[in-house]
Amino acid sequence: MASVGQLGYIGVGVSDLDGWKKYATDILGMQVYGAESDGTTFLRMDEYHHRIVLHPNGNDDVAYLGWGVPTLEGLEQMAAQLKAHGVSITGGTREEARARHVIELIKFEDPSGVPSEIYYGQEVCYPDPFNSPKGIHGFVTGDQGLGHVLLNVDDVDTNLRFYREALGMRISDFVVRQVPGGGEAMLAFLHCNPRHHSMALGKLPMPKRLSHIMVQLNNFDDVGIAYDKCKNQGLPIIMSLGRHMNDHMVSFYVANPSGWLFEYGWGARSVDDDTWQVQLHTGGDIWGHRMSGPGHFSEEPVASN
Repeated sequence: MASVGQLGYIGVGVSDLDGWKKYATDILGMQVYGAESDGTTFLRMDEYHHRIVLHPNGNDDVAYLGWGVPTLEGLEQMAAQLKAHGVSITGGTREEARARHVIELIKFEDPSGVPSEIYYGQEVCYPDPFNSPKGIHGFVTGDQGLGHVLLNVDDVDTNLRFYREALGMRISDFVVRQVPGGGEAMLAFLHCNPRHHSMALGKLPMPKRLSHIMVQLNNFDDVGIAYDKCKNQGLPIIMSLGRHMNDHMVSFYVANPSGWLFEYGWGARSVDDDTWQVQLHTGGDIWGHRMSGPGHFSEEPVASN
């Protein structure tokens, strides 16, 4: 089975572009790397031209997900696999590929209607090294992609089948969490490279498709410094510093100008498909990650049977 190789880029719709640029540079340590005439703004995290694209369309939610494959042959295999699973795809135009700074791409929607793309040949900018305005020690990217996303979906089973069978992703584990107002949410975590998960899926009590984006830092002190800065500036930290059970990430969650969250973390474990065993976790955290504002999950783990 063919598989996507990484979550290479994400497009998000925003209403407060200036607020987003300040947040991305001052809090996250990303680099604003040019803009289009309509205000579309690129955010850089490494040697690639961009990893996140801000579209000032007022939607304040995910605009598209970009999944990378290494070669044209890989793109053709993914196109055939999607068609075999009954997915309607369209080829990206030269103008669309140029706008994404890739050689070629195909476009489709996932079962919840999230616009998605698969591409190959992402533009690199080696002569102009990544320069974080915060002076951080960089992000864990490379063949692991930009990080991960948690999507709010209509039907977890349907989406899990799609991402496994049509995109070739593998299950990492499952987490059961209590949600505000009672009830439980079963979250599914999937990987397509050594990163523990590039995609998480859950049916969540929230109005947006995008729950959060996670970015992983190379240096733990960069996480702690950002945590202090958010607290000192009074930014809404929704989940305090803590460590997850499943991926072992030490992180915190802070709201962005669009109202959903960024997870800012360090130290996650990786997946080896030859030895990995899928697990079920009936709680999200080994320690910490206490709710300190409106969020998607309660603090208490679900009791095991």
